[in-house]
Amino acid sequence: MRHRVKKKHFDRTKEQRLALYRSLARALILEERIETSLQKAKAVRPFVEKLITLGKKETFLQEEGPLSFCQTKRR
Repeated sequence: MRHRVKKKHFDRTKEQRLALYRSLARALILEERIETSLQKAKAVRPFVEKLITLGKKETFLQEEGPLSFCQTKRR
């Protein structure tokens, strides 16, 4: 049964999953396209949508939030 199980684990630890989400989100934001499985794309979608929403706001901290999540520097 899947009671109270909200996310896919992909047979990875928490740190490895976060690294996967960060790399997929970074690739999607910077290159506008990723090549991955459907399940991974569905799992990373909420993270990317939140990052896009935060990036639309005009304050400095909210612009830096998505960059710090993806661990990229401002150009």
